[in-house]
Amino acid sequence: MAEVPVGTGVDCNFDQDGTFHFRVQFYIDEFLTRLGFEDLSSDNPDHFLVNGKLLDGSGLNALVGQCYKVNYKPEKSFLAANGLLDQVLYLKIEAILQNIIDLV
Repeated sequence: MAEVPVGTGVDCNFDQDGTFHFRVQFYIDEFLTRLGFEDLSSDNPDHFLVNGKLLDGSGLNALVGQCYKVNYKPEKSFLAANGLLDQVLYLKIEAILQNIIDLV
């Protein structure tokens, strides 16, 4: 029985300065075509850590040339409530520029 690989992280560099939020997507298939669940740092900032520190609701003020390690670490109860335990899922974490979030 496999668990969601909580704490999975990525290193990211940005090609422009700005305020960013992060999206983690849980896919049911390895080809990343069947989305099972999505979480946004703008909605749940306490699930995301940047360089080992909790992200606040305003996002990350990123600078070009800086390297940031982004981790996703929600509570187990959150994962259970969203049906994300006891199955193999594939994760994708991406940065979203703040002004894109404002348009949605």
